[in-house]
Amino acid sequence: MVDSVDPYGWASEQSIYRGDVIRLIDGRSPTKKPSVQHKEIISDAKKITIERGNQDVQYKIDNHQPVTGMIYYFLVPSVFFWFVFL
Repeated sequence: MVDSVDPYGWASEQSIYRGDVIRLIDGRSPTKKPSVQHKEIISDAKKITIERGNQDVQYKIDNHQPVTGMIYYFLVPSVFFWFVFL
C-alpha cells in the first residue's frame, strides 16, 4: 500500500495517491523488489500495477530525468556553491 507520495516526484505527476495498493512491480510481487524489502520505496521500476477501488491501473515508467529535474538537482546547487564558496 502507498503510505506517502513525494509531491515533486513521478508518482505525484501520475496521480498515484496514498492508500493505493501496489499489485505488481515489473510483473512481480512488490515483496520481491529489494528496494521495497529494505527501504520501503520503489526504485528502478519500468512498470507498476496499482489497484484503486476495484480497478487495476498500469503505469509505464520513463526513468529519463526531465530538464526541470536536472535544473533542480544539478544547476541550482552548482550556482549556490559558486556564489557561497568562491
